[in-house]
Amino acid sequence: MNTEKILEQKIDQILENYKISSKRNASNFLRNNEILINSKKVSSRTEKCNSDFADICVNGKILSKTKNLYIILNKPLGAVCSTKSDSHKTVFDFINEKDKFSENCSPLHSAGRLDSQTEGLLILTTNGSFSHFLTAPETHLKKTYRIIIEEKTTKIEQEHFSNLTKTGILLPPEKKAPEYFTKTAELNWLSPSELEMTLTEGKFHQVRRMISFFSLTLKSLKRISIGSLEIPENLKAGEYIFFKPEELFFQ
Repeated sequence: MNTEKILEQKIDQILENYKISSKRNASNFLRNNEILINSKKVSSRTEKCNSDFADICVNGKILSKTKNLYIILNKPLGAVCSTKSDSHKTVFDFINEKDKFSENCSPLHSAGRLDSQTEGLLILTTNGSFSHFLTAPETHLKKTYRIIIEEKTTKIEQEHFSNLTKTGILLPPEKKAPEYFTKTAELNWLSPSELEMTLTEGKFHQVRRMISFFSLTLKSLKRISIGSLEIPENLKAGEYIFFKPEELFFQ
């Protein structure tokens, strides 16, 4: 996997981050100014580069390198992924002010979401391209959740549920989510009441809807990994660490 390509952003976004030009005015700015990326003239607003490493020169002035942020937060129960909430803590309330911003980068945001009653691994970043890669359906990035249910299942039931998830199941509509046939998923049963589910997609409340489809009662839900990224055992709820994007693909 070419991590460098994944981290590249369009020049119009980069110019906006540096407060040189808005994205809307980027084409006009390019026509009237000289912009070089690694000594090569830029002619289109859609040309890309990684501003953490590329030499970007605007009218003879080399821009300082950026330092995009990549954070793993062990999201606690009750926290929401929005930037503001009147009734809940947001995930950004757990990030120190000095770690929320990086010069000439977009604002810190969550790459995907976990609902308020789901805890575990959440990625926060200032790099919109990286965020898009993580959440795009065509990426097929594995995400694993640890699930505890109220019931005690038998070996026969566990095998039946595992077989269903391998072939896909038809989930009925829920709120804003339409009827949906799931892609292949894997179940790993740890005990009669505890299992891990690995998906390569992330539809609205998908894990909860799948557990409900099995007529089981969800007790707790925690995301424990995305790709090769796992929550460190010593990382408590509400704590976070920085990581390097290439760690997502370590085997």
